[in-house]
Amino acid sequence: MEATKAKTHPQEAEARVIRRRPFKGGIFLLRLKTDPPLGLIQPGQFVMLRGEGLDPLLPRPFSVHDQEGNYLDLLIQPRGRFTRYLSQIRHGERLILVGPLGRGFPQPEKKKPPFLLVAGGIGVAPFGLWLKMFGPAPLIYGARSRQDLIRLSFWKALARPLILTTEDGSLGQRALVTSPLQEALKKGPRTILACGPTPMLAAVARLAQETNSPAYISLEAQMACGTGLCLGCAVKARPGGYLHVCQEGPVVLAEEVEFD
Repeated sequence: MEATKAKTHPQEAEARVIRRRPFKGGIFLLRLKTDPPLGLIQPGQFVMLRGEGLDPLLPRPFSVHDQEGNYLDLLIQPRGRFTRYLSQIRHGERLILVGPLGRGFPQPEKKKPPFLLVAGGIGVAPFGLWLKMFGPAPLIYGARSRQDLIRLSFWKALARPLILTTEDGSLGQRALVTSPLQEALKKGPRTILACGPTPMLAAVARLAQETNSPAYISLEAQMACGTGLCLGCAVKARPGGYLHVCQEGPVVLAEEVEFD
């Protein structure tokens, strides 16, 4: 079993803003309508997005949260000039989109350990599409505090069970996501799918290795093209060298990554 390769060729499309829905903590959902429609997107794949002008000059990568026909949902946390611009964008405005790109999460297979999804913060984004496409699975979803846990009714409807953690104990277990993950792995190996901050992914990789559980992690990196031309998204690989998030990832086996 390996990360899912793209089944459709990436294409450039016009993306018109249909809805911008804000959540607590500044995160917002951006619904776009693409023309032409994109093919079927694999959960974990991403799109490159930019405005119609030259500022910013380079597009930015965004994981796909959901897809319905030619509608795409992105979960976005403002971190820079472009994402702050998107946080104020209005209905009907146009963006330029290229995608789908990269390798996504694997899908369930028989005779494999059951799946367990682990998300930290905005890293929960790609699991919306995965759960809708492949059906219920356990989801461990953690953040710093309750205001950073978003779309809880959405996740409760899709995940079985939904386990929440917060660092300050304001909702769910007062713990990091690796705490309930460690408890779950005591019952036997699981196929772990994880997306979140790099320290969380490193901890997930260690737990997976200790329990002989296959783990697929979604990497995040700065990139200018999304297609392997700029080579700006290199991360250290095992046993040496580099892998490029846009082409070998963003979803890779955890054992392939060298965490410092």
